[in-house]
Amino acid sequence: IAEAAEQIAQAKALALETMPAANVYRLGAESNAALLAFETGRAAEAEPVLRSVMERHIASLGEDHPYVGRIRTILGRVLLELGDSAKAAELIQMPPAGVPVFWREDARLWSAEVSLAMDDPTRAAQLAVAAVAARRDSGQFPEWKIAEAQLVWASAIGDDELRDNAARRLKAVLPTEHIRHPAPND
Repeated sequence: IAEAAEQIAQAKALALETMPAANVYRLGAESNAALLAFETGRAAEAEPVLRSVMERHIASLGEDHPYVGRIRTILGRVLLELGDSAKAAELIQMPPAGVPVFWREDARLWSAEVSLAMDDPTRAAQLAVAAVAARRDSGQFPEWKIAEAQLVWASAIGDDELRDNAARRLKAVLPTEHIRHPAPND
């Protein structure tokens, strides 16, 4: 993660220095840095950056642009991590047809997590099992992305054995600072 973080920081610095605030590449660099912050346990740092990126995307591309939906969905997941499941539920949305499969399946899994946080394990299980199948069947997701979906599914259905198996697989491949790395006692 350290090498990726350095490259993202360099890209962001260059974008901030050389590109207008609404430039799509600059917004991409800023959102990538915010996503890295979120995925390494710094959701509070990511949240204001994502809000700003979302506002600038809306101003330049309009409410309905897929980039706006993607940033809105990432912001929703960050807010879920910060404990605001109601606002997360408002922001996380399934993207329109034609967007990358990664965007669609992140939205599906994060919707499952919101449902779980809002005490709707039935909906969470439906969304999570669909995310597991889509990630597995597409052939485009690394094993850990399948395991993260299985972890959410297992939590929704209360299957400790499946949860432990998914947690072991995540622990084996993710750096300890990654948000999806299971806690030390898992």
